[in-house]
Amino acid sequence: GTMMDADHIAALQSYARNGGGFVGIHCAATALRDEPWYGRLIGTVSSHHPDPQQGIVRLERAIAELWLLLDKWYKFTGNPGAWDVDVVFTVNEKTCQGGKHDDDQPVAWCRAFEGGR
Repeated sequence: GTMMDADHIAALQSYARNGGGFVGIHCAATALRDEPWYGRLIGTVSSHHPDPQQGIVRLERAIAELWLLLDKWYKFTGNPGAWDVDVVFTVNEKTCQGGKHDDDQPVAWCRAFEGGR
């Protein structure tokens, strides 16, 4: 079924526009792929993800903070780093299969959006 109907989307929009915070985790980028406002809220939507695999993750605000992690590295329709986001972690997609954003694929980010945080 539908995860959120039009009334739910309107309520989320109102909440965000009135300063509310939103945290999307794990499969948030796969939810509501066809809802343009939601895609702008989170910065992109997921096109797919391969099976779990290892990838090298970098903490963007540190020098030489690299980890080899096993995860389902979601693939996005656009690179959220190209939007007005503050990137926290990236995965080097040269170290895992199916990537198209080379070494700077954001996997965690934050930003203010339409009054929300």
